[in-house]
Amino acid sequence: MRDESSRPLFVHGRAPSEAPPAEIRSVLEVVAVLRADPALRVLEIGSGRGGVTLALARAGARVLAVEPDPLGAAALRGVLEAAGPGASQGVEVLVDGPCGLALTERFRAVVLPAAGLTRLARPEQLDLLEEASALLAPGGSLIVSTEHVTLTRARTTTVDLDDGGRYTEVVDPARGLRRAVLTGSGPRTVQEVHSAPPAWISARLRALGLEVDYQHSVPDPVLRGHAAVVIAATAPARR
Repeated sequence: MRDESSRPLFVHGRAPSEAPPAEIRSVLEVVAVLRADPALRVLEIGSGRGGVTLALARAGARVLAVEPDPLGAAALRGVLEAAGPGASQGVEVLVDGPCGLALTERFRAVVLPAAGLTRLARPEQLDLLEEASALLAPGGSLIVSTEHVTLTRARTTTVDLDDGGRYTEVVDPARGLRRAVLTGSGPRTVQEVHSAPPAWISARLRALGLEVDYQHSVPDPVLRGHAAVVIAATAPARR
């Protein structure tokens, strides 16, 4: 068993099926409250390579997983197939979005994983929150994950990973950006990560008419000034 205290919560570009345990636990905690509904189906927008998707499926949820990147969707299908029919049979993968989804179904739970939200610039984040809210059924829950970075000055941090790779993150607070570089035995990956502060998310959810009723934060044990945060908000019973 790996020591969770010795690695960062988020490593962008890393293993296909991984997501921070703190994010997964919080998402499952909120969804568990809704599981009394036998017809519950969860919409996940920006599934990436399936960390949260797989956890939801293993918990018995039926999931519509939306991933805009065809390569990411293919990797997600591979992760689900490798996990076996018990985990994958309740998951439908759709290559679309993240905004402008042609869906008529309304959902009791909509999940926005951090990996999907933080790949978007601020205008697209706004559009995604608005669209996700509109896809909620009356009384449904919108569950938003993010990475909260409290650093106020530029900083470069390099971490040696337990799989032999190296993760370097360049934080630019003035621009609300981070540049994540992953090197190791596989191809070098570089990703821009956009800020989505919890206070800003909560304010936007309230402006959309939702009631913010859950927030959980777990500090990163390795990257100082970082935390995994999950926020949930409930739609009015009548919309």
